[in-house]
Amino acid sequence: MRRASASEQVPLLLGPGSAAGDSATGSSTTDSNEHATATTSADGLGAIHPEAYQWRPSKHAAGVFTPVSTAASGRGSPETDGSGGVDGGDDDDGSKQHKKKPKKKLSMFFGVVVPNILSIFSVILFLRLGFTLGQAGYLVTIAMFALGYFVACLTVQSLAAISTNGAVAGGGVYFMISRALGPEFGGAIGLIFFFANVSASALYIIGLVEGLVASFGPTGNIVEGGLDDGRWVMFGYASAVLGFCVIVCMIGADFFAKTTFFIFLVVVASICAVFVSLFVEGDKQLAAPADNPNWDAPLIYSGFDKDTFSDNLKPEFGLDYTASSSVAFADVFAVLFNGCTGFMAGANMSGELADPSVAIPRGTFISMGVTLVIYLVLTTLLAFTCTRDLLQNNYGVLQDINSWPPIVAVGIWCATLSAGLSTLIGASRILQALAMDDLFGAPFRIFVGGFRSKEPHYAVLFSWLVVQALLLLGEVNSIAPIVAILFLLAYGATNLACLALELASASNWRPTFKYFSWHTSALGFVVTTGLMFMIEPLYTLGVIFAVLVLFVIIAYRQPLTDWGYISQALIYHQVRKYLLLLDERLDHVKYWRPQILFLTANPIRNHGAVMFLNRLKKGGLFLVGQVTIGELDAATVQLVREREIAFLRYKDRNKIKLFAKVVIDRTVRGGAESLMLAAGLGALHPNTVAVGFPEAVDDPTLQDEDSDIVKVPDAAGGDNWLFEHASNGRGRATLEQYAGILYDAQMLNKNILILRNFDKDVALGDTVDVWLPISKPLSESEHDQARRMTLFILQLAAVLQSSHEWRQRRLRIMLRVAPGCSLQLECERAQALISEQRISATIHAVTFSKSAVEDSGVDYKSFQRRSLSGATAAVRHGTVYSPLSVTDTCVLSRSFVAQHSAEAAVVMIALPPPPGDQRDYGGYVSSIEQLSSGLRPTVMVFGKAQVTM
Repeated sequence: MRRASASEQVPLLLGPGSAAGDSATGSSTTDSNEHATATTSADGLGAIHPEAYQWRPSKHAAGVFTPVSTAASGRGSPETDGSGGVDGGDDDDGSKQHKKKPKKKLSMFFGVVVPNILSIFSVILFLRLGFTLGQAGYLVTIAMFALGYFVACLTVQSLAAISTNGAVAGGGVYFMISRALGPEFGGAIGLIFFFANVSASALYIIGLVEGLVASFGPTGNIVEGGLDDGRWVMFGYASAVLGFCVIVCMIGADFFAKTTFFIFLVVVASICAVFVSLFVEGDKQLAAPADNPNWDAPLIYSGFDKDTFSDNLKPEFGLDYTASSSVAFADVFAVLFNGCTGFMAGANMSGELADPSVAIPRGTFISMGVTLVIYLVLTTLLAFTCTRDLLQNNYGVLQDINSWPPIVAVGIWCATLSAGLSTLIGASRILQALAMDDLFGAPFRIFVGGFRSKEPHYAVLFSWLVVQALLLLGEVNSIAPIVAILFLLAYGATNLACLALELASASNWRPTFKYFSWHTSALGFVVTTGLMFMIEPLYTLGVIFAVLVLFVIIAYRQPLTDWGYISQALIYHQVRKYLLLLDERLDHVKYWRPQILFLTANPIRNHGAVMFLNRLKKGGLFLVGQVTIGELDAATVQLVREREIAFLRYKDRNKIKLFAKVVIDRTVRGGAESLMLAAGLGALHPNTVAVGFPEAVDDPTLQDEDSDIVKVPDAAGGDNWLFEHASNGRGRATLEQYAGILYDAQMLNKNILILRNFDKDVALGDTVDVWLPISKPLSESEHDQARRMTLFILQLAAVLQSSHEWRQRRLRIMLRVAPGCSLQLECERAQALISEQRISATIHAVTFSKSAVEDSGVDYKSFQRRSLSGATAAVRHGTVYSPLSVTDTCVLSRSFVAQHSAEAAVVMIALPPPPGDQRDYGGYVSSIEQLSSGLRPTVMVFGKAQVTM
């Protein structure tokens, strides 16, 4: 097989001139250094360079395109630094590095253990543990704690795995979820997690005010009548406490850490006082709180009594006096679960931790273990010492039974205040991370920084507004279900992220924490989802709907991130598995479908053909291939990569389901052969090769007018898309190479499609005209090939008509009846054929009249001698029969098509088989040029495959 020289290059397959092309010719022009060179031939191809790429002149004529920096475009994925500002993250996440990074100071104890313990205890330990025990009983309360901590443990296992797989930057749980699940899902969950934190902050502040009123209200156990307990007065108290929290958050993380540790010491002292009091206090009577109008009798504290314990074993759900409504298991669990949700407080401070990958898993497990032990021990002690009536009618029982009530009161204030502070500053850090990632656009960009510093002051202020609005709810038990559902959603997302990473089996998924598996993550996700629906189905549906809306918003914005997408890893994992199951040896003709390789240099110049083939593939494979002429060097490899990216951008912009492949070769024909041999994977490989048609066939180099830049029409992709083209004949092919590519496709048993005139609007026609081969004498082998060709054309027409865009167009079978053939018999045969193939079409027969033949420029007498009647006469007289030449057949066919299919949307016609002799290549290309010149959009078809039974 002849191979073209390196200077013979094709517009059909080749893109812009390459380094090798320049060195081969020894030329380098000023114009090519300054611009991306281009040609306007229908088959020349350059690269698509969207706005994310900019032209950079090179010593090579083609130059190179390089990505525009994310800093210039205002997009990126920065995180939060040690001060709550910008953090570059690490190389694993592709985040931007900053020259100066503030030193992170918080250790595991101060940054994780202390905030976690305070957030977990918060309201529940001092103000709602008695409520839970009184309503649910000891056994059910222990079961609730077991369930809550079981969910928490599963989630912490997933959290620990993610946090130990590389560095964790600011944003905490949001950072982990978004980098694992991608911007759409991560951003949606991140915003929901922000609202979970601000809701929890409101819950804790309301609890703090409740403790204040219990101590200094009309019936205060420290100072009676010191504070009013009206609804709006309590709202004012809560607003004042929130204002103090905002001031602390505005000062910064260091001050927050110092404040939190002081609060931690007070809470520890209060818990110790509670344990001591439970042992030293004897039985006594207590009064019901003023806000409980349902009980006016004394409440009994029995001290250690087995009868009291026995009475507290079983559940006895009744009235919640703060909400004046009855409660059930789900209501009580929703309140208690808030005592299990604070274990992510330390993770939210990841931007301030000295070593988050170590501190988060260890500190979280330590804080969970400590709090669980305290909860269980204290629940047991209360079950032995407090009667059911006392537990159900006095939620501040721990303070009232204490030997010195003020210390417990201070513990309540400190625990709730610290939890409110922790969740408020955590919410602001999440909001800042969302803003830095630019997932929601301009409205969020204000939250990036603050007043002359990187502290998230604006994020704190916005969080303050949201908490202020939530304070209007006024009751701990009213807001608790909302907080529980939002946190459960975040926990479910954390488990889902870990599950996805584990199932994807990426080589970079190597967490140092080993005590987890996909089973634990899957179980955590299922359990958290079930608990959400158990607590409040309507709230859960609303939150899920909100996540979906946010997902759609972010997906619509298509933010530019370089985090990696777990969906791609999962898809890869599944596709690989099913590709191995797809066995090409089991292919069957009744399941045949077109799998097309379109060899084109410029998909925009051939946009109409690309769109047509996209409809023709019928769920099959659609590959677009391009050859870059050159040597295997760094410049050519970079050029190939840019072109592949350009193809992807073109595909996305036009919503075309295709794959693109660019290869490097010294000749176009060699590159095309490589594509035909190697394109695809496993059983997914092309069975049909499609090409465009060189318009300037009279020019041996197939050159057309040169231009430097081609602007893409809006219908094909937008004015900002640029394609570079080869000029001065470099990177182009001769007619001989073009015909040789067609012959190679035939030798590789590929079907061939040549598409021409698709720059015309196919919407102007309302029919698809299929021209069947002309009847002529055939040998048995020729008859089989002719039938295979006919069935292949009919199959393609039926596939095209089955697509949504082409369904309304009528299919016409154009039958050419040669002299000597029966018109009725030929029509009956055609009708039987389309009925056999279950194709809905009308038959339109045309005859070879003398005037019709002569109008085409073919001598009628010569045509008669070479037609079926001439063959019959030759057999009768024993003379030699000479069939109609390929050129005359093409000329005659074009005349009939031009006359009868002038208004067709698309014309399909048989393509003569490519010749094997290179001396015939030029005449062959000239013949098919005459066959399709000046027609409506035309598909010339050569079928090799059996496509129907």
